[in-house]
Amino acid sequence: MAAPKDVEKGTVIVAGIPPESETSDKKNFFGRAFEKAAESTSSRTLHDHFDTSIIELKTEDRSKFLDALITLLS
Repeated sequence: MAAPKDVEKGTVIVAGIPPESETSDKKNFFGRAFEKAAESTSSRTLHDHFDTSIIELKTEDRSKFLDALITLLS
């Protein structure tokens, strides 16, 4: 999920929520995937929330970040 965070600063917040299943090990893999997607695209991010599956990034970087994330998770 991606939503505007701070319009004046031009940032969006992205939260990764894995699907629930009977066989899942209850670990959220989005934190590491967010780090890899940000690194590979040189996206400007702020990744200091209490939950690693939440990341703030510049609005201009959203498309390339999400494209990289989709590639990683495919």
